[in-house]
Amino acid sequence: NKSSTGPGGITVHATTLDDDLDDDFKCRLSFLKIDVEGAKINVLRGATKTLATAPNLLIMLERLKTSELNEIKELLEAQEYTVFAIHKGLSDQTPDKMKRAHDLFACKQSPFELICKRARESLVKV
Repeated sequence: NKSSTGPGGITVHATTLDDDLDDDFKCRLSFLKIDVEGAKINVLRGATKTLATAPNLLIMLERLKTSELNEIKELLEAQEYTVFAIHKGLSDQTPDKMKRAHDLFACKQSPFELICKRARESLVKV
């Protein structure tokens, strides 16, 4: 946890997902949307325990800068995540598609397996 005061005199208190989420919640976490301008890698660095603990987590990264892509991909792949874009309704891991994608996704299972699992779970709940 830390605080910083911006140029407008506004104090912002910040924490990490690893510090803020309890272990039970980390295990049940299924979706994480990261939409922070220029700070996505910082969010991921502060969530390494969460990423390692959540077995069925799907991560959505909003609009990456091309300069962020390699570092984010390396960090997630080190945690055994597959990073992919969605192109024409299909997962795509080609560098060109990932650089041009509006959003990137990451999950530990193959994207197809994760979607099938989520579909089965929702059918059971009905």
